[in-house]
Order: sequence, then C-alpha cells, then structure tokens
Amino acid sequence: MNLKNYPKRIGAKLPMMPIFTTRGCPFGCSFCSVSAFFGKSTRVKPIDHVLQELDATQATEYLFTDDNVCCNPDYSRELFSALEGRDLNWVSQVSSTVMKNPDLLERAARSGCTGMLVGVESLSKTTLKSVRKGFNKVDEYKEMIQCMKKNGIHPCFSFIFGFDEDTEEQFRYTVEFCKEHRVGYSIFWILTPLPGTKLYAESGMLYDQFASSVAISGNFSLVGAPGYGFPEKSNAGAAFVFETSEGGDVVEHKLLPADNAAHDGFGRSIAIAGDVAVVGAPFSEESMNSQNSGSAYVFRYSEGAWELEQEIFADDAEGSDYFGSAVAISGDVILVGTPVNNYDGNDSDDDRGSVYVFRYAAGNWSQEDSFNSPNPAVDDEFGKLIAVSGDVAVVGAPDNDSTTDLGKVYMFRHAAGNWTHEDTLPVPAESATAGAGASFGATFAVSGDSLLVGAFRAYVDDDPEPSRVGTVYAYRYDGVNSWDQEAKLEPSTPSPKYQYLGHFGRSIALSGDTAVIGAKGGYFSGYQAAVHVFWHDGASWVEQDTITTNDPSATDRFAESVDISGTTVLVGCLDCDGRDTNSGAVYLFENVPDAEFMAADGAQWDRFGTSVDISGSTVLVGAR
Repeated sequence: MNLKNYPKRIGAKLPMMPIFTTRGCPFGCSFCSVSAFFGKSTRVKPIDHVLQELDATQATEYLFTDDNVCCNPDYSRELFSALEGRDLNWVSQVSSTVMKNPDLLERAARSGCTGMLVGVESLSKTTLKSVRKGFNKVDEYKEMIQCMKKNGIHPCFSFIFGFDEDTEEQFRYTVEFCKEHRVGYSIFWILTPLPGTKLYAESGMLYDQFASSVAISGNFSLVGAPGYGFPEKSNAGAAFVFETSEGGDVVEHKLLPADNAAHDGFGRSIAIAGDVAVVGAPFSEESMNSQNSGSAYVFRYSEGAWELEQEIFADDAEGSDYFGSAVAISGDVILVGTPVNNYDGNDSDDDRGSVYVFRYAAGNWSQEDSFNSPNPAVDDEFGKLIAVSGDVAVVGAPDNDSTTDLGKVYMFRHAAGNWTHEDTLPVPAESATAGAGASFGATFAVSGDSLLVGAFRAYVDDDPEPSRVGTVYAYRYDGVNSWDQEAKLEPSTPSPKYQYLGHFGRSIALSGDTAVIGAKGGYFSGYQAAVHVFWHDGASWVEQDTITTNDPSATDRFAESVDISGTTVLVGCLDCDGRDTNSGAVYLFENVPDAEFMAADGAQWDRFGTSVDISGSTVLVGAR
C-alpha cells in the first residue's frame, strides 16, 4: 500500500486517528480473544512505516490500537524515541507487566502519551489465577497508578465482573478501590465467552445439560448430557458412566456414538441394567436419512471399558419420529418410546406415539414388537414416559385427549411371545371432572404388583376457584389382567384452599410398601414444599411422616425430585441456596433430616438437585 495515495487529513474528522504498531499477545488469558485471533507471537510494524503513516494522516490525536503497546520493550523504546518532538497526543493499551520496565512509562510520556488503558480485570488474586492472568500483581496496582500519574499519564483501569469467585462485596470493593486511588477512568465489563477463547470452550459445560437424566445400576451411575459438544457440535450430546469401586475410587467413562452430529441430542434419555446401557438420540438423522427420525445406542461393559454394541432403529422409521425420546431396559429387553410417531401412515402431525420393543439374542438386539395406544388420539404423546420390569411395561400418555390433556396410563404384558395391552388406567373421575390438564401419568412408579400414578396438576374437586393441588392414585395388580385402583393418596396437611400450584405428586418413588411423594408447594400463600411418606400396612396406605427442610422457602422448589431406598429418602431442591444463590441442594433423610448435600463447586442457577437417585450407600445428583 502506497501511503502517498492517502487523501490529506484523512483523520481530520475523527476525534482520534487509529493506528497500530504491534499485533499479537504472548499471554493466554482464558477470556481474551486477542491471542486467539492474532496469535501468541508478537509482530511489529517497521518504525519507518509507522512514521510514514503519521505523516500521511497528519493528525495530532492518535489511538494506538495495540493490545499491549509495550509488549516488546526494545521496540517500544525505539518507537517512543522516534515519536518525540512530533507534538503528538496519543493513548493506548498496556499490560501491567510494564512495571517490569518502568522506564517505558517515562519514555511514552515524553513521546506524547496522555493515557494508558490497563486490563487489571479483578482485584482478586484467586480470580486472576483462575483465568490465567496471574501475572497481574494486585499488590502492584497502587504503585502502577502512582507511576503513571508521576509521568503525566492518566491511568484507565478495565475490570470484568462475572467470574465464578465474584461476590456482591467484590463489586463494592472494586468501586471503592478506584475512588480511593483516584483512577482516572474505570471501565466495567460483563464476562462474556467470546468465540475462540478458552473461556468459550470451557463454557460449553453450561450448555451440556449434564444430569438432565440419570440412572444407576450396581456400581455404575449413568448420566446424560444431551447438550454436550458446544461449540463445534452443539447439542450433539454425550453420556457419562461413573464406576465406583469398593474402595470409593471413581472411574469416569464417556459414551459417544461413532457418528455423533450436532443437535442429535444423544443422552436425552438413558437407562442402565447391569453391564448394559441404553442411550437415546431422538434428533439424529441416521435412519433412512430422515431428519429427527431418531435412534438409540446400546453399550456393553467388558474388560474395564464401555463399548458401543449396536445402534437400533424403528423398523418403520420416518422423519420427526423422535425415536429414543424415552428408553427403558430390564434384562434382555429394551423399550424405546417415540411420543410423536404418526404410525397410521398419514402425513399429518398427529403425535399419537408408539413404543418399540427390542430383545437380545444370539449377540444381536432385534426388534421384537411395537405397540401403540389402544385408543389413540391426536397429541397423546404415547410413550413420553416408559418403564419396564420383567414382563410388565408401563407407558404414560399425560397429554391424552387433545382438548383437556387429562392423561392415561397403559399397562402391557409379555406373554406367549407377544406384548399385549393388559389394562388402561384413565384419570379417575374426580380429577377428570375437576378440570383440564391434570397430567395424569406424567409421573409414576411401580414396584412388584403396586403402582402409583401422579396427577400433580389435578384440581381440588370441591374448590369453587380450582387450584392445582394435585393427587396420587394407588393401583394393585389383581393377578389376572387388571390393575385396580385401591386408594387415593392425599397429604394430611394439604396446601391451603385456593393455593396455586401445590402439585402433590410432582415426584414419586416407590420401594416395596413405602412410597415418597413430593409436593412442590406454592408461590402466593407461602405453602412450604414437602415430601410425604406413605406406608402400605397390608390393607391401606397410611401417611407416616412429612419431610420438610429446616430453612423453608416457598420458591426453593424443594421436592422437585425424590427417590427412596429402604428407609432412606433423597430429596432434590432445585433452587435452594447451596454453596451459592439458587445453586440447588439435595437432602438425605432417615425419617428425620439427617444430611444435606451441596455441590462443591455450586454456582448460581446450577439447579443442583434437578434429578436424584440412590442405591445402597450411593447417591447420584443431577445439576442442570
């Protein structure tokens, strides 16, 4: 480029003429895009070229856009000497490492420097170290300010708020520091993960949806992360198996399909039984090259490693089936739900749903059967929630009846080589007549011949201004072909009348004759969320206890998830203040509060306790 072709006074209308002398930065701060964009090597513009550019622009006010105008001390000394006598005023950016060569500030001032922007970022040594900027010496900030002012350079400090270690007190302390030391200008930024930075890559964990689904079998804990892959393969998904030894050591295994692609949602549904794990990828496009046809992957543990055994599809797969939205496994049987499958062959988006059955034989998983709702309706989403235990399958259709979303639960049994419909459990009359949207079948638990089904959005039947207090219905298998309602479970201390969103039955767990049922609580009257413990005494269900926290809040979302193992109850509290505001917590009870768990690195809005599971002495906690 011939600088002689520059029009005269090119920068005359600008308050400052931009110009650069160096590019690149030797540091690798995790939040900074400079080294990612320009590289870690430092390049310099020949000084005679810099002078030619100054002559061509003929401005008097300059902004040197260098990210660190003193990154090469020897070059800077020569540059500043060349600028002396030109009657310029200029400002630029500099690193705090300039204090290693304090003569540079004096030379810069003589060449016309009137201001320096320093990225001090934080007054916390821990924060600076965590973002790879430990070379910033907090104890030297005061000296740097004094040195700049001594040379007639206005110090401008740039801070970033939003690091993990930041607290409200840190904000106040930073402002007071600037006032006390009379920093010329202060700039405050919000921490933002910029593409290409280490922070951006690390921030992928925020989008992983790690523990959006969990399952446990023996010493294996399976955790889904359907958002894993950010940013290169956003929402491709992953699943993690944590293997716990008798000595307490934990080995992590990451499960990935060989052909994972962005937006597959691998890990959205998971199930594990023994040494076999099943992971759904409902948005994959593997089968018949149809968008969102979906698939499920079967992994098997052998000789210390989890290996992909087989990818399974529906034999009639079509686009937008979302095969793999739900999975379940028991022994050599795998169930896969496709809640929006339109199995009648038309092209309408009726979202009726189907369930597919696969059986393992001769080293291969083959589709054995598929079944649909015996009374299908548009938008049923049959198969949205499934469970299998031996020869019994339970299928939920909480949106059954497109006009009211009352919900149904369907029971199927395997006999004589076929899976046949055994019984249909509609929403009981009192919930059906009380109001629409009961969500019957959105939660359920089965153990042996006992089944509990929640209708957590059911209205109170005698309430003139209905509120969604919720209820739970108990069923028992008659030994022939019917599941009969034996009781309606309600808490002895229900939410107050007219209470909004009590949601008794929001979460359910069942172990033998003991049931634990979560009630979400309400927002307006301050009704406290709780877990209600019921026991079947051989004749009826009797409420034994009510579990709450010692520090209740109507908005904590305590009891959003529950599980039970023997007499031990585990309760998730999504928005509890664990180690940070709304980071979430999990409570462990043995009839009375016994222990509280919080994530060691809990942060605001982690929602620690989104899902929980327990087996023996092992507790598994999800954090969305």
